[in-house]
Amino acid sequence: MTLTDDDGVAVALREPPEVASMLPADTLAGRVALVTGGGSGLGLESAMAFARCGASVGLLGRTLGKTEKAARRIADETGVRAVGVCGDVRKADEVAAAFEAVENALGPISILANNAGANFPARSAELSANGFAAISRIALEGTFIASSEFFRRYLAAGLTRGAIVNNGAQYQATGYPGAAASSSAKAGVATLTRALAAEWAGDGVRVNSIVAGWFPHDGSRTATAEEADAKVGPRIVAGRVGRIREYGWLAAFLVSPYAAFVTGENVHLTGADHLRRRPIGFPYQPVSERENLWESDLADRTGVRR
Repeated sequence: MTLTDDDGVAVALREPPEVASMLPADTLAGRVALVTGGGSGLGLESAMAFARCGASVGLLGRTLGKTEKAARRIADETGVRAVGVCGDVRKADEVAAAFEAVENALGPISILANNAGANFPARSAELSANGFAAISRIALEGTFIASSEFFRRYLAAGLTRGAIVNNGAQYQATGYPGAAASSSAKAGVATLTRALAAEWAGDGVRVNSIVAGWFPHDGSRTATAEEADAKVGPRIVAGRVGRIREYGWLAAFLVSPYAAFVTGENVHLTGADHLRRRPIGFPYQPVSERENLWESDLADRTGVRR
């Protein structure tokens, strides 16, 4: 017999407690983290989670005002030092300058979270080479550029423990109609995660990624968890979407000493959504028949948007 709550959700899978952190407040004390794409969304949540565990935080994004505003919020809410810097992860010189600015303000960086990303729906035959590059370079090349800059500086500073957490996506294993650039780039990030983990382990650097499921947040297509629970929850094994704090908790754990034996992993945080896609997904609708590439009419009839 499965124990369920009043809404029929399995007790073990229902909404997590409203707590700021699942780790002690000094878990990352004395550490400095840099988060790309840290001005909003999952990047900002990762940065906030690191700060709540005691780390000083640098936020890198393409809009300086946005990262500076996010840094002020982190400092106000957690009391740690935080700075916002500007740069494009596709440009090695701008990444190097961002690292330099954060290290001048906060000290040597021993934690890196690669969250910078961009995406838009496009039929593959109509997607230009520039459009493909714009999406894929941020996800894959940007992750490599930031990671290699991190590692060089890590060695130069004489650090002995470091951690990188990358951002993955469920469709990295399957592809997705209208997302050829992003899905193929994320597949590259998954392999890059394993390659760097194997190469840098001897120098004390662990590398993992979080393969995220549905985590509604400001700016996402489904802005609230409650909306998404109603529309998407019935199609997810866990019966609900993720709460963004759960993403931050996992990111903080993966860069913490408590995960010292975890490296080279692409950790799925999906409520088992990635397990149900083939056997119990909604009927397929050809891309040519869709008005919106990422939201099929067949899905709309079931109340589920995908």
